[in-house]
Amino acid sequence: MNNISDFEAHRRDEQFDAAEDRRMAAKQIIADLTYANYRHNRTISPEVTPERWVKVYGPKTMEMEKRYQEEQGRNQKGQALLEFAFVLPLFFILLLAGGNMLWLISAKQDVDYVATETARCMTISTSCDMRNYAISVGTQLKMSNIQDVSVFADASCGNTCELVTVTYPVKPIFAGFFPTVTLTSVATRMIGN
Repeated sequence: MNNISDFEAHRRDEQFDAAEDRRMAAKQIIADLTYANYRHNRTISPEVTPERWVKVYGPKTMEMEKRYQEEQGRNQKGQALLEFAFVLPLFFILLLAGGNMLWLISAKQDVDYVATETARCMTISTSCDMRNYAISVGTQLKMSNIQDVSVFADASCGNTCELVTVTYPVKPIFAGFFPTVTLTSVATRMIGN
């Protein structure tokens, strides 16, 4: 007969089972932490796959990996949508501003051309009607409403030149977003002796 009573044997079995459970839990925690470290740092060789970890350490690690990937996927989708929502209006505003800037540069070149041609006409011909000539040159460039054409004496060159000023209001392409800008160009008219 055995000297150990059934009660003691049962108690030892329970203690052994509890110790074995603690060992398995500790082993699972170590496996989970090691795999988490592998996921983030990639320090283990590339042939280590989640399936290999499951074979060695059990299905709990694979469940953690699936949950991790699902959470990352959800976060990535939400993050991409949020970034798109922030970037799209900024991109649209930059696109409008760039188009408007190109429009203004083109209009400024046209106003400079009208002022130069008007000054040239006044230099060549004393009978040149500067306002009508500026309007005709502007019409050729599809400038519909030249506001002002004026001539001023230029003190820096004495009595040998005058300044021809052309003023033109430019409506931007996207009038709802940007204000109307008035462009002024000055050209020098040489007075013959």
